[in-house]
Amino acid sequence: MQTNINWALLKNRGSVKDINIPWTTEEWAFVSGEQIAEMSERATGFNKRAEAARAGFLSIEEHEKAQAWDAEKKESRTPHELSADELLAKAKELGVEFTVEMDYTDLANAIEDALNPKVTSTKKKTK
Repeated sequence: MQTNINWALLKNRGSVKDINIPWTTEEWAFVSGEQIAEMSERATGFNKRAEAARAGFLSIEEHEKAQAWDAEKKESRTPHELSADELLAKAKELGVEFTVEMDYTDLANAIEDALNPKVTSTKKKTK
């Protein structure tokens, strides 16, 4: 049996969680803004509430905190935790010279050295 339901349209409108997956009662109450008295406020935050609910949150504040934490965690990664594309972008950003013969580890080490330059002593050794 074929149905003519346009799931993509329903998802874009926020009427369903995903294709062939309806909202739970609690999620729909949050997404639709049933607890919000002001109708204009209910309409303006609809997409934000739907995005938060799809991510598993029933509060916009919790969702924003999680996004901020993810962004902070992404920024604090070491060069060895970056993807190859991110490594190349970081190397260009820092002005690290690299060749095609360098492997992933060599490039990550070079970026790490550029980020944390070793302090060398300027004092001369005396005998």
